[in-house]
This record gives sequence, C-alpha cells and structure tokens, in this order.
Amino acid sequence: MVADHLSRLTVDDHGIIDKSEPIDECLREDALMEVSVNVPWFADLVNYVVSGFIPDEMEARERTKLKHDAKTYFWKYPLLFRKCVDGMFRRCVSKEEGLEIVDMLHNSAYGGHLATSRTIAKVLQGGFYRPTMFKDIL
Repeated sequence: MVADHLSRLTVDDHGIIDKSEPIDECLREDALMEVSVNVPWFADLVNYVVSGFIPDEMEARERTKLKHDAKTYFWKYPLLFRKCVDGMFRRCVSKEEGLEIVDMLHNSAYGGHLATSRTIAKVLQGGFYRPTMFKDIL
C-alpha cells in the first residue's frame, strides 16, 4: 500500500514532492504475510568454501567435520559441486529440488517405476548430488 501511494505522489519540475496528501501508514491485516526461508543443507559448506566462515554456534566436532567435508566441494557461482568417489563432479541440490528430480525420473514419460538403486543411478548420471538421496527415494 505504501509503495502504491509513493508511486502516485506528484513531483514538480524541480524534483520537489507535493506533500499535501499524507502517506497512509496503516497496514491492512489481510496484507500481512509470513516470509519463510528454506536454508539448504549445504549452506554452511558454501559459507566455509567461499569465505572460510564457520558459525559460532557449531561445536568443535561439527567444525572439524565441516572442514574435512569441505575438501570435496567447490563453489562455482551460483552453484556448489561435490567431487564424488568416482571422480565426477555433481551439483548439490536442496531437498525440494532433489525431490522434484526424483519425481521427474520416476513419473515422467522417459522415467519409470524402477528399483531404488536404478533411480539413484539415474540421479547420479544426471549430475546431481544430495547426501540423503538414498533415504529420500525409498
């Protein structure tokens, strides 16, 4: 509402705003919305790989694990990749994106109702990585 009001303000040739109309600072209750952010599983890895930042709330064991795990990841803006044991680089995907990929492989015309290991093989052949993909596909 405020942005709408600001866009309707009149400005003269000298760039001065006509302040005869007051700005309505009331926010309608139906305009209130919740903003939620889904942080991907690899957020801490990205922060460490890019800038060396480790969250203060991490315990010593978690810090050591983060530093060890970060050796197999690299950042190419805007994506994080993992070098897997077979030497292939695979793009890290969030849970939501991983489930969409599995859904496409499973339910699309070129997919099929294959076994878990075959579906995981297709995900890996597609160049995607998610540490819990074995549990997600079951």
